[in-house]
Amino acid sequence: MPPMRRPRVIVKRRMNAVAVSLLSALTAQAAAGQGANPRAVWSTPLETFSLRVVATGLEDPSEVTWGPDGRLWITERIGKRVVRVDPADGTRSVAVTIDEVLQALAQDGLQGLALHPQLLRGSDYVYVMYTYDADAGPATQRRAKIRRYTYDPAKDALGDPVDLLTGIPHGPDHGASRLTIGPDGKLYASTGDQGSNFLAYYCVPIRAQELP
Repeated sequence: MPPMRRPRVIVKRRMNAVAVSLLSALTAQAAAGQGANPRAVWSTPLETFSLRVVATGLEDPSEVTWGPDGRLWITERIGKRVVRVDPADGTRSVAVTIDEVLQALAQDGLQGLALHPQLLRGSDYVYVMYTYDADAGPATQRRAKIRRYTYDPAKDALGDPVDLLTGIPHGPDHGASRLTIGPDGKLYASTGDQGSNFLAYYCVPIRAQELP
């Protein structure tokens, strides 16, 4: 008895369906213009954006976060400050200056910032991540730490610092140091490869997954 050919028919039907879908996509692209962005062509009405300068003179802003107070919360990598900026008129206030921050290279300093989801609603916590010198002597031992501050709306300032995690490996390059709060309510931090195993640091081991 010869083998049944039904599976071959199914394959042909599937191939025909794929061919029709591909033909429809190519026809739509041709109608929109070769290489055109379908989003720009088919949006009705077209999306428009405007550009304006909100604030100037910031000392190398690293993280910009929109706060529940309608302000932009910004870390200044070189300035070692957390600054709040009103996007309406550009007025700013310094929430805190962290003198302990070690900033000497292109990818260190005050970097990560995360606001507690309940900020101004009972949990006024603000988290930052920055580099510091962990060596008490003349040598420099670059490490990163995660610190928690409490925001005081009456004083418009951050206070009551608490170091949550210190001694995080941080090299001269690729430090990452970003913070975010996940849907599980936990604080997540990123660490980079410190530029290790690359160019001048080819023989330096990557310590990104080492916990302090």
